[in-house]
Amino acid sequence: MDKICSPIQNIEEILPFLKKIIVFNGLSNLQLEKVSKLLKTVKYEAGEFIYKRGDALNNIYIIKQGEVRMMIEDKGLCLELISFKDGDCFGETSVMGSKPTPLMH
Repeated sequence: MDKICSPIQNIEEILPFLKKIIVFNGLSNLQLEKVSKLLKTVKYEAGEFIYKRGDALNNIYIIKQGEVRMMIEDKGLCLELISFKDGDCFGETSVMGSKPTPLMH
């Protein structure tokens, strides 16, 4: 089932989040406003997967509200690698064209 994406309604609300993201460092407010117009809001339910190992990650995800846990299954155990909370982001390396080093195979 495809997620419903909606455009950002309040650009002023998202600017503080964008200013914290390293890949956007050095951008002016005008440039950040242009970036914000490309953003979409997507709501995920508790326990829902955003992506799974092997999926193409082509987006920067900014956590506006809630928590996202990056989990990996290894030898039948589910291990939490990192937890992202309000204002955190992930996926920025995929947008820049560089790939992160895999943590586990």
